[in-house]
Amino acid sequence: MLFVVAHQDDECFMSTRIARDVARGHRVLLAVLTDGSAGCRNPKSRDAESRRVLARLGVEPRDILFVGTDARIPDGKLHLHLDRAVDALNEAIGQTTVDRIFTCAYEGGHQDHDAAHVIALALAAERGMLHRTWQMPLYNGFRTRWKFFRIGTGPPPAGRNYTRSLAGEPVRSHAFLCRHYPSQWRSWIGLFPGLFFRLFVARRETVAAVLPIVPPRRPHPGDLLYERRAGLTFDEFCASTGRFSRERIGDAAQSCVNSRR
Repeated sequence: MLFVVAHQDDECFMSTRIARDVARGHRVLLAVLTDGSAGCRNPKSRDAESRRVLARLGVEPRDILFVGTDARIPDGKLHLHLDRAVDALNEAIGQTTVDRIFTCAYEGGHQDHDAAHVIALALAAERGMLHRTWQMPLYNGFRTRWKFFRIGTGPPPAGRNYTRSLAGEPVRSHAFLCRHYPSQWRSWIGLFPGLFFRLFVARRETVAAVLPIVPPRRPHPGDLLYERRAGLTFDEFCASTGRFSRERIGDAAQSCVNSRR
């Protein structure tokens, strides 16, 4: 199993799936596509935080790929480095057999999350795996105002949507993984309540089949969260991702769409 994320701490939103796959005896690889350096944070410190969390989930150190740190892809700018990121990801994985790919949902929350989604689709297209690629929601601004957001749910995905009950699983250990990211404490003040609700109250994990559209479309009506918070417009994001999607996903996307309708 390969998990493709944008930042060192995105794995928190996928931890229940990672732990489940490890428990079932699957080899889990996780690739981080940016260096996590926003706000002048030290990429090596952030890498170490993710290593500690992933070790708790049972992921082997050799299977944690800090693609963004090694390739010096800056946090917040992944959409400007798509070709470099997917080439570096391919090189990091090498000949390792990948059965399925999980990545961030295309939901308009953070521009790097959506860029990671597009990169994962490109990798899947090259390896003939679009039909075995899945997306998991992190956070987005669907039907919210100002800088507010929602976690673990959002705009209905175009593909099939699956919800797994977490009843009977040790959700407390997953909800409090955020304490292992001291460099991100400000972010987790806002993120923790929503994650806590999803794990302790809703007790669900959502996974959706990808349904790639080339070029990418606006994830949902209204302002996207990254438009409100980062000042990046969807048109600017699309200007960077459109050519990449056509060249590196292209016809494979249409085949996947037809097979999943």
